[in-house]
Amino acid sequence: MKKEITNKLVLPKDIMYGLAIVKIVGQSELYIENHRGIIEYNNDKIVIQTKSSKIEIIGKNLLIVRFSNDDMKINGNILEIKYLV
Repeated sequence: MKKEITNKLVLPKDIMYGLAIVKIVGQSELYIENHRGIIEYNNDKIVIQTKSSKIEIIGKNLLIVRFSNDDMKINGNILEIKYLV
């Protein structure tokens, strides 16, 4: 029913389903909205929980520079982004 309402009203899917929004700026900045928390965090790997999956960020000198209940910003040399189901 949510899918039908979302499609008919043209509502953003991230709002209706609580999906994560991932924005990448070059190879050095990553923004994640609608996360559920941090599972693993070190200089080479960060794993973030979302409503429907996990997001794994692989890189070098990774640093969470902003963190709130709604969003986070990660800086560093980002090499890979994986969605884990």
